[in-house]
Amino acid sequence: MELRGIDFRVWLLCLVALFPVLRMAHVSWLIAIWGTASLIWALARERPELRLRLRIRWATWLFVSGLLVIYALSLLYSENLEAGLEKISQGASLVVFPLVLFIVNPPVTRKGWQLIGATFLLACAGQALMMNYHFFVSSGLEFPWASDSFNNLPFRSAAYEAGYGEYHPTYVALWYAFGMYLALEFGQSGRRTMRWLVYPVFVLLGVTVLLLASRIGAIGAALSVFLFIVQRTKGRWKWVFLAGLIVFSGLAVALVPSIRARFVREFQVTEWAPPVGARHNSVNLRIGTYLCAAELFAANPLAGVGIGDVQDALDGCYSGYDTNAYALRNYNTHNFYFHVLLACGLPGLLYFLFFLYRCLALAFRSAGKTYQVLLILCMTFMLFENLLSRFHGVLFFAIFNSVFISLHLRHADRLLGSVPQSDR
Repeated sequence: MELRGIDFRVWLLCLVALFPVLRMAHVSWLIAIWGTASLIWALARERPELRLRLRIRWATWLFVSGLLVIYALSLLYSENLEAGLEKISQGASLVVFPLVLFIVNPPVTRKGWQLIGATFLLACAGQALMMNYHFFVSSGLEFPWASDSFNNLPFRSAAYEAGYGEYHPTYVALWYAFGMYLALEFGQSGRRTMRWLVYPVFVLLGVTVLLLASRIGAIGAALSVFLFIVQRTKGRWKWVFLAGLIVFSGLAVALVPSIRARFVREFQVTEWAPPVGARHNSVNLRIGTYLCAAELFAANPLAGVGIGDVQDALDGCYSGYDTNAYALRNYNTHNFYFHVLLACGLPGLLYFLFFLYRCLALAFRSAGKTYQVLLILCMTFMLFENLLSRFHGVLFFAIFNSVFISLHLRHADRLLGSVPQSDR
């Protein structure tokens, strides 16, 4: 990878891309430093270009940041303003990164993206190594896959004790699933030395995803490999690799007790109804959550309950179930589309779906294969998690979605901002 000629602002953004191995406070400071330095440089050295970018791309920025605008409007009818403001502050990255990358800074180059992607992959590998070291070496624990306890693996606790307690395993699994695709991409396009470096990283991330005991994480990892095979292999090898992936996945579910417990047995022994008493697991808890979400939407279809009142409304609905499982911790909708629907009503969900559609159109029109994978992974994870309701989910999506849009701004101006051809 050629590093000469890369803008210093890209190097600062690479520091932010190290977020898998950094504390949230440190990441926030790095974002502030990157944004401030970018603005000062633009005002001092690129003022005419800054004015031009603002005139051309304000609509693109506003469209990409629209979810937070809709959240802010829902505060007008939210009773719990404190919770609403907290949710909006958690989503600030959805505004900051597009603003800096579309308007304050010049567009990201392909060389700049490669550096950002490699930095993120390095950070994921470092985090995975530290978690595995703590689990297998420092704690002296044995490999846990022989037991029928995939959903209660001690790996999570060991990882938290290593200093990663603020990270949800599902979000880490999303990072690693995307990192696995990057490793394969860099390995295919790089020199032989690069392959020797990145392919072990691919294996490390894949194994760690399984250890994190995230069902959607394992599905995401398989999806990442599947998309790479479909996109970047040709001829008979494509079918050979696809068959290998299917066989490997099937054997893992059939032969490894811990994986079979998570993907088969848990569904077999669970009644498809809300939990009763102490008989609860991740399946029936989500069933109860989805039923409550449907009930709340039916009562508030047009405007939702407001971003500040979503959790309170869910808790009120949970109280009608004959179990205390939902009182042990806060259970959100575990589906980001439901979350937007409850917070902002049907218009908010329609905007968000249209936003994702436009981003997908940009990814396919610009032949951005890696961007396609990012969007497909995030949209899949949103079916089972409130991806953009946690800092690290928002951060991951905001950084990479904004970087890819910046990389393809010529197409993005028309697809996302409706800028006339003559203005570009």
